[in-house]
Amino acid sequence: MSRLSLTPRQMLIVAHDLIATALALFASFYIRFEATGIDSRIGNLYPILPGFVIYAGFIYFLFRLHESKWRFTSLPDLRNIVRAYA
Repeated sequence: MSRLSLTPRQMLIVAHDLIATALALFASFYIRFEATGIDSRIGNLYPILPGFVIYAGFIYFLFRLHESKWRFTSLPDLRNIVRAYA
């Protein structure tokens, strides 16, 4: 089982990943509904955003995606990413 304490660097990685997840969700809404329909539907995103980001953080932690360095990604790291996706 993974240790429950994170180093400051790992906390920064987790924060970056969660912010990127939220921005990706906003971007997907914008791409899906375009500029004309986004205004009427953006209110639907706000209630699900916190739960989605918390769920994503749980998945990232479960598959230990915060432990690796992207500069030197190895095959086991790639396996963890694919397992998290599938």
